[in-house]
Amino acid sequence: GQFEGKPFNLDIAGSQEAQTLIFDQTKLNWNETSITANGKVSKESLDLHVELNKLKFTDFNQFGYSFQPGTVDLEFDLLGSIESPQLNGVMALTIENQNMSEDSDAPQEDVVVTTKFMTEDELLKLIANIEQGDESRGDLSITSTYKPFLNWVVNESNSKEITELPIDINTRGYIGLDWINYFIDKDIQNIAGKLTLDTHVTGTLDEPKINGSLDLSNVVYMNSLSLSSVEHGEVE
Repeated sequence: GQFEGKPFNLDIAGSQEAQTLIFDQTKLNWNETSITANGKVSKESLDLHVELNKLKFTDFNQFGYSFQPGTVDLEFDLLGSIESPQLNGVMALTIENQNMSEDSDAPQEDVVVTTKFMTEDELLKLIANIEQGDESRGDLSITSTYKPFLNWVVNESNSKEITELPIDINTRGYIGLDWINYFIDKDIQNIAGKLTLDTHVTGTLDEPKINGSLDLSNVVYMNSLSLSSVEHGEVE
């Protein structure tokens, strides 16, 4: 069929045995994007493999957005059960043709954000690495409990609001601020610098408690409209 004037193709092959859904090379194609699922899913058992290939940001511009060129690729395995899942996967975000050098004539290279995610010892772990060519632009590690939220979803008799559930999130690493320029109009404003953080968030979503350190170094910000600028900014 067609969606917003663009063709798509959905191939569904599978079956159901009692309360188990079986996916057999189930695939959705939209432009150059494809999503494929294989495996079995039930409340008692999960054995699912999913792949997302070449999801292009610019495909969403027809819906009123103004995304620049970039793609997302995703692959993960989901095993175990709904109450005790085992997740293991990787996502690659590619932001095309970025120049983060002070030299405007420097060659443009893709920024690639590779994020590995997995469950281990009842924790959800995310390890993200940001690279441009041979240069590292960031390295971030996040661990979080997920069981309270999972139990809240599964248990229909839960009396708590989701904002009352306990959180326990550790974040450590650094990230270059210059790649944020992808999401703003660089002709109007520009930002550079480095953010380093080591934080631990506990409490609830309603009342979070934050401990740790955050450091902003070598910050440069320029705004051509207001003619304002910050150079060599530091925050600790």
